[in-house]
Amino acid sequence: MSSHVILRPQCWYRAKGFSFALKILLIVVLPLPGYSADVTFSADRLIGFSEQGERCHQLEGNAKLLTAESTIEADRAVYYSDQKIIRAAGHVRIVRQDGTVIEGEELVYDESTQTAHLRQEVVYRSQDGNTVFYTDNLSYDYQQKVATFQEGGRLVSGSNVLTGEAGRYNDVSKRAELAHNVTLETPEHTLKTDTLCYNTYTKVARFLGPTEIVSKRDSATLTTEQGGEYNTATKSSLFSQSRIETQDYYLSGDLLYTDPATETYTAIGHVQLASKANQVVISGQHGRYCKKEGVAQIEGSPLMQKKLEDDTLYLYADRFVATENLETKDPKHMYVEAYDDVKIYKEGFQGRAAKMEYRGQESTIRFYDQPIFWSQGSQLSARAAEVTLHNDVVDRIDMYDDASVMSEDELHNYNQLKGRIMTAHLENQNIDHIDVEGNAESLYFVIDRSELIGLNHLRCGQMRIDMHRERGISKITFNVKPVGVFWPIDQVREDQKILPGLQWNDAFRPTREEVVGRGYGLRSGYPSFKFDKQ
Repeated sequence: MSSHVILRPQCWYRAKGFSFALKILLIVVLPLPGYSADVTFSADRLIGFSEQGERCHQLEGNAKLLTAESTIEADRAVYYSDQKIIRAAGHVRIVRQDGTVIEGEELVYDESTQTAHLRQEVVYRSQDGNTVFYTDNLSYDYQQKVATFQEGGRLVSGSNVLTGEAGRYNDVSKRAELAHNVTLETPEHTLKTDTLCYNTYTKVARFLGPTEIVSKRDSATLTTEQGGEYNTATKSSLFSQSRIETQDYYLSGDLLYTDPATETYTAIGHVQLASKANQVVISGQHGRYCKKEGVAQIEGSPLMQKKLEDDTLYLYADRFVATENLETKDPKHMYVEAYDDVKIYKEGFQGRAAKMEYRGQESTIRFYDQPIFWSQGSQLSARAAEVTLHNDVVDRIDMYDDASVMSEDELHNYNQLKGRIMTAHLENQNIDHIDVEGNAESLYFVIDRSELIGLNHLRCGQMRIDMHRERGISKITFNVKPVGVFWPIDQVREDQKILPGLQWNDAFRPTREEVVGRGYGLRSGYPSFKFDKQ
């Protein structure tokens, strides 16, 4: 059973009327002071009572309590002097000596443990005033200077806003930890993850597990499976197992670093760059993209894959460089260069070159420095060549300067053609015929019923060579009268069996394993990009 004692100030004036009026004035207007061993308090009205043998002090109206660490203000409060507990309600406000301010509607403060629990419309302001936290249920540890919430909260740090279902904030380390459906809003990006640590001083956010960051400027989306860190001040970031995807491009890697100061993106390990408009994927071990210059470079066993209508063209090189057209901004106008020991593989078509250039706008692939190709049983070479694609199908091959064609017949002899310019026309992925322009020259072995009869050596300004899918050269047509000679086979010398400068190089013909197998992009465990993902 409890008893109540109303505490009133004592008056030492003898005048009865004046004494009564003064008492009323003090009760209604002036806060009444009180004191406990650890807390000093005052209010418009103080009521002392006991509860289960414990001394209690009830404060009503403008309640104010001074502890060793802070000042607590509220509409009303109860102080349990033995337990050293304060319960307050109505416009609760805690002002700590270090400048931290916490507001709410309900408070339970334990002086012995120096912990405070606040509920309903809680607002926490850090000691430096740069961080404000909003929640409906907050616990605060005075000694550690740590605020904890469990029922959802919003932290505002400058122009950055963080929300989550649970978390804590340490005012010493300036470290905020949020979990479950976490969102970080910056002026430039929206970040969503499940676990996030944010330093309000350094402005660096670190996150674990799957995370998505969406750019508010161009809707570019960055996703990471293993987490990373993002500096909201410098906009630089480092991500693990991540990828960036825009409307036109896709870039992924084991590690992805962004540097907005130089507008560069660096990817390391299982790097993959895809141009959706061109149906091109380049993969490798190391990649770097400079947005300001519109240039991406892929190295480390790089492999380029060009999606065709019913097949894929693979190109392997030491280095790939992809360049955007900064004037048109059209992704179809991108061109790709490959350097040093370029190898090409496609079903029914292989090749080698020192340098390659792919132009998306023209749908052409150009090869330089003595490229050489193999198709069916034929070998094609020149100083430079150009492969033209039509509706994502190889339509023709143009060869320039010292162009030549060699094919092996059924008796293992080599029929040969040379000319200044050659154009090979393809149908159903096979060479149908070849047009030769300028200084055309041919060596053709004559066979009758599997018996070698002789050798034709002819020269003409223009030729057409019809090709057989298995036997190579099947017929030669001359547009003007040729000049030449026929030698019976018993009169043919060995040095007459090969045109000057030609050589059969089938041993250098790339295999699928040599091109695709060496390319880093298709090794085991590589998450290949699919164009239908868009």
